[in-house]
Amino acid sequence: MRTRFFAILLCLVTVTACAKEDTKQNDASVTTASKTNDEVIVESMIDATVEDEYESATSSSTEDLYTGQELAQIYASFLQGETKVHIDPENDFVNPWAPDDDYKITSTKKDFTLDELVNSILDKLSESGFTGTEFDSIEYASIDCGNDGQKELLLKICMPNQVDSNTEILILKDFNGSLKTIYSTVATCRRNLFINEFGYICSGGGSGTSEYYDKSFVGSDSKWHFLYTVEYKDEPYYDSDKSYVVLIQFTEDDIGFSEDAVYTLAKDNYDTSDIDYENGYPDYRYDKFPRGESDDVFKKYLDEFKDNDWPTLPLSDADKIISDREKSEGLTAEIKNGKTADWKKLDYELTQ
Repeated sequence: MRTRFFAILLCLVTVTACAKEDTKQNDASVTTASKTNDEVIVESMIDATVEDEYESATSSSTEDLYTGQELAQIYASFLQGETKVHIDPENDFVNPWAPDDDYKITSTKKDFTLDELVNSILDKLSESGFTGTEFDSIEYASIDCGNDGQKELLLKICMPNQVDSNTEILILKDFNGSLKTIYSTVATCRRNLFINEFGYICSGGGSGTSEYYDKSFVGSDSKWHFLYTVEYKDEPYYDSDKSYVVLIQFTEDDIGFSEDAVYTLAKDNYDTSDIDYENGYPDYRYDKFPRGESDDVFKKYLDEFKDNDWPTLPLSDADKIISDREKSEGLTAEIKNGKTADWKKLDYELTQ
């Protein structure tokens, strides 16, 4: 979508402190655009509270270092620099905003040791204009994509620079003794990302005028399944009912808007203390509408939507479309509600 392209441009001119990257990239909060100075203060306080709550619930300790010896032999061997991983650009989903390959690990199929992988990513970022990028750390987790009993290796390679907080995230899988990536993407200062123990993914970000997040998962078939994107709009904003207009797309489209998109209304409520981030990652980030109340508010503003380019539905109808989409792609409640990945910090020093 167009707003995503502007988000990455804004990110490049925003100086971001990367010292706290290990925990901040797992933050589930996205700051909404404010309308008054008082709201700026209140929202900043709320974002900080949500961040603290989420970090305390999901962040692994980075004081202890691990070698990966508890993993299957092929994964431990890779982390120790002995085994190579094969990367196919077709499984490199690193371009959430701009229509280019700036974040691609490689443009051709290639095998990498861990050192070669890190250096290749650093070189690519430098070539793409991300000057001053440096290696910071690696974290890993053992996950089970699709909950089929076959373990995959989840990697998080943090490489901050002066203006961004690039973190490469990859899922590696053992195919009869050969190690291959089945998913990779990038978290940045404007794009947070979460992955649970069964490969369910939620990513999100914002541009200052809108915010979005999308849902997907890597299944037992070792393929990435896009589910939907939710985008919140600052206007129109129905202040008396604290309702945001929400655009939901069910076809991946980084440039425009998909034909199957729908509008709905979602509740804007900053009391997020009871959100359980280890169960499905909320479908509507601030939603606290009882579905009946949501439908009543929808009827109240129905005339406002008569000229929209896409159907505008009550929230209960939008829920049904989301549920049907998840079922058609093979997402189960067990996969969706898995625990957050258990990250461990790798005892590793990059060899230049």
